[in-house]
Amino acid sequence: MMNQSFSTKNLPLLVVVALSFESAVFRNILIPLKVRRKGPRWRYFQHPERPVHLLEIGIGGQMPDTQLKALLHRIRPRLVLNYGICGALDDTHLWGRTYRITHVASIVDSEGSRPISLPDSVPLPFPPATLLTVPQPVTTRETKNRHRRATGAHLVDMEAFRIARITLAADFPLIVVKTVSDYADETTADYLENRRDHLRRSMEAAVNKLLTILLVQA
Repeated sequence: MMNQSFSTKNLPLLVVVALSFESAVFRNILIPLKVRRKGPRWRYFQHPERPVHLLEIGIGGQMPDTQLKALLHRIRPRLVLNYGICGALDDTHLWGRTYRITHVASIVDSEGSRPISLPDSVPLPFPPATLLTVPQPVTTRETKNRHRRATGAHLVDMEAFRIARITLAADFPLIVVKTVSDYADETTADYLENRRDHLRRSMEAAVNKLLTILLVQA
């Protein structure tokens, strides 16, 4: 839980995640976030005293585009943060490490598949990396190597490109930060099942650092 006084520079802040496992990290720190709205596979939380918002859109981004756009225009955030876990296409990007995404590409989105450049609008203490958004989890080395050769991306997820496309098209600033949860190969299930507690601690450390920079030191 953060007890410090918040700076207003990056407020309202909208945090967008995919999974309840990811949103739980923010909910445990930003007590008391409360559910304000929910759909079949998404939930929207809001802090009762501060303009801090958390949107959990489901794996692969299952919240409809129209609802995400409407929420952005209703909140009108000064900053959108997409945070979550990802797989490593490049094995030098190590498990448990957190990276600031500089470019995100897609093999999902038909509305323009050119890589999106993400401006370094907020200095963050995480090394840079590039990200590929795909429609299905990458769980074989053959698929991993194919994506790596085709795109040169370091990391892989299932949501960031769509979030970036919608957010930037609406002219809101965005930063994307990802923590490596697995190596996007046959060992993925083992990493996610047997190292979950260690991963959560890595995520908590990264999110505490992020929120301190965005909400306290800004």
